[in-house]
Formats: sequence, C-alpha cells, structure tokens
Amino acid sequence: MFALVDCNNFYVSCERVFNPKLNDKPVVVLSNNDGCIVARSNEVKNAGIKMGQPLFKVREELAAMNCHIFSSNYSLYGDMSARVMETLSYFTPLIEYYSIDEVFLEIPDYSESQLVDLGLEIKERVMQHTGMPVCVGFGPTKTLAKLANQYSKKDSRKDNIYGGVYAITDEINATAAKQLDVEDIWGIGFKYGRYLRSMGVNTVEDYCKLDYQFVKSKFTIQGLTTQNELNFRKCLELEMYPDNQKNLISSRSFGSVVTNKEEIREAVANHVANATRKLRSRGLASSILKVFIMTDRFKEESFFFSASSVLDQPTNNPVEVLKKAMLILDYIYQPGKKYKKAGVMLFDLIEDKSVQPNFFDSPQSPKITRLLQAVDKINASMRKNKVKLARQGVIKPRESDWMLKSQYRSNRFSTRWEEMLIIKE
Repeated sequence: MFALVDCNNFYVSCERVFNPKLNDKPVVVLSNNDGCIVARSNEVKNAGIKMGQPLFKVREELAAMNCHIFSSNYSLYGDMSARVMETLSYFTPLIEYYSIDEVFLEIPDYSESQLVDLGLEIKERVMQHTGMPVCVGFGPTKTLAKLANQYSKKDSRKDNIYGGVYAITDEINATAAKQLDVEDIWGIGFKYGRYLRSMGVNTVEDYCKLDYQFVKSKFTIQGLTTQNELNFRKCLELEMYPDNQKNLISSRSFGSVVTNKEEIREAVANHVANATRKLRSRGLASSILKVFIMTDRFKEESFFFSASSVLDQPTNNPVEVLKKAMLILDYIYQPGKKYKKAGVMLFDLIEDKSVQPNFFDSPQSPKITRLLQAVDKINASMRKNKVKLARQGVIKPRESDWMLKSQYRSNRFSTRWEEMLIIKE
C-alpha cells in the first residue's frame, strides 16, 4: 500500500504555527515580490478568492474580511517541511519526497480499519512534533493514494472520512472517491479537464471507463498509466532515489525594474552562487552555462536576451562559473532597457566524481574542494551567504532594486537567532 501525506494549506499553516492568533482567521500568502496569491486559508477560499489572483485586484475584498497578508517566507517553509518529513520517517524508511508539502510512503498491506488507525496516528504525531495539520490517503497504487487524499479533504464530517484520513482498499470503498471531479485526478488539471468534460467525462469514474485505445491516443502513455492505476493496476513505483536531473536553474524577478548594469551583475552573481551550491549539495557538476535577462513580459514591448557557453570542464566551482557568466552578461546586455528578471541555467549535469579533465586543464585542486565544503558548512550552519563572493555584493544600508519585495514577510522563526519567537511573561 501507498500513503500520500499532504500538509493542509501548507504556507498558511506554517504562519499559524508561530502565530496561533491566526487560527480560524482569513490568511493569504503572496508570491515573489508580493504579486499574486499562492496560498489561502479555508476562510479565504470560501469567500471566493481564487489561487493566483493578483493582490491589487482583491485588496479591497481582503481588507473587508480583515485578512492577514504575508509575503513568502521560504526559509521558514523549507525548515518546517524538513521537520514534517523527518517526523514521517519514524513510520517507514520507504519515502518519496514529492514536493515541499507532499510525501509518498510505502507501508504494509493493512486492512482498511488498520490503515485508518495508522493515518490518525500519523496526523497526531505530525501535529504534536510540528504543529502542522495534514490529510492522509491510502491506496494500492500511488494514483489511488493521491485520489484518497483528495477525497479526505472534501468534507471531514462524512461518515466514511475519518478526520482527514481515507483508505481505498478495494473497488467498493473506491466508489465514493471516484465521484470526484475529473480535474481531481493526479496530472489531469484544468486544460485536460475541460477537454474531457466536452466529451461528457465529468468524474473520475467516467475517466476509468474510457476506452483503452482512446486514452492512449489522446493522452499518451502517461494518461494510460493514470487510468490503469485508478483501476487498481500498479504502474508507478516509489521513487526514493530519483534519477539525477539534466539541468538546473536559478532565477527570480526583480523587486523593481533595474537599468543599472552593476546591479544586474550582482543579481547574476547571486544566481551563480545559488546554482553551484545546489550542484555541490547533489554531487553534480555542469558543462554548459546559460545566462538570460528580460524586461517585463506583461508590457507591450518586452525583450528577452540570452546566450550560452561551454565551460572549460564540468565544474561546480562558483568562481569558474562566474567568470563565464560575466562574459555572457557583457555580451547580451542592452543599455537603456528596463530589466525585470535575470537568471542562470546549468546544463549537461554529471556526477562530480566522474569529471575527467582534458589535456590542457588540470583537475580542481583538493584545496579548492575543501574550501568550498567549508564555505557550504558555514553558510548552512550560520546563514545563507554569510560567506560569499565579492561580486555578490557587499552589505548595504539599503536593499538593491533587484532584491525581492517582501513587505509582509513574517520572522524566520526557526532559522534565524535574531528572529526567534520571544515568549513574554
């Protein structure tokens, strides 16, 4: 059996853990630069506020309901996610980390009542250790576990849903869950859902009954796999050790438009440092670098400039990558433009242990390797970018224009000493 454990309204719940006054109050969390709504409490959902709506369009509605607004706090959310995952590891070592707030577990093939008891224990343990509310769905396939999890959220007062826990063990108790909308199927989404509804396919059950050849021709092998899994035919295994990724990107929109080339250099340097740090943490090295800069894509006249370069040899050394990045930036930068975003992409990733230097280049020295390991250790234990490249920018009394807007960000309670929660008598 598989279990899918999903944190409820994850970003909102993270904020509520450290501020219980927010419980049962309307809360939203915003995207980068405080642009759009990316998380909503149930109170906001019930008021009809949609996911992804720009803040400026619904500000009056949020004010009318006394809604609490927060900027994304990735340091807090990432740490809370790690704590939830660590708690779940007590139940089984067979874990697939699907996203920041979702995880698949592989567990023994218990009866329905045993699964419900286990699900309630998982909910209680996670709440006790982290303060995070979760829903748990069980199924003999990953897709059915996902469906059970979706069903567990619909109405926890139903007799066959036990406080946010639901188990699909056979065709009989799958019947109720299969009445969910076709868009609730894992991987279908709005676009395919609209197409299916145009053909009269409105529920999960309708999709399960579609002709095999039709699904294969219209939705390829992935759609067929989904149908098989919904019909109790296991196709997907737990991905405990996913294959190494083929590329990596670090990019972000600026807090405001930037015309100063030096500030864009600083932003690109920070993306290089971030991307190479991720490479080292995953034991990878890159052979190809791409740098891009762009103006506001929502303006009538928008521009996108990019160029790539082959690195002298596969590397995860930020100094070597930064040299190439600055050359590329000099090549693609166009003066007079109002830039809104920059980023770097690293391609052709391989294991760093497999790097073979060419005849003209010497391998990375052990001293450099130890230096980078020391820097990563310091930054992990103290603060991100506590030790950094000079090109990333020195400490300034003001934030650069390229830095994110985070006007409503809460404290990073669990990762910053100076921002820890203070209990007053």
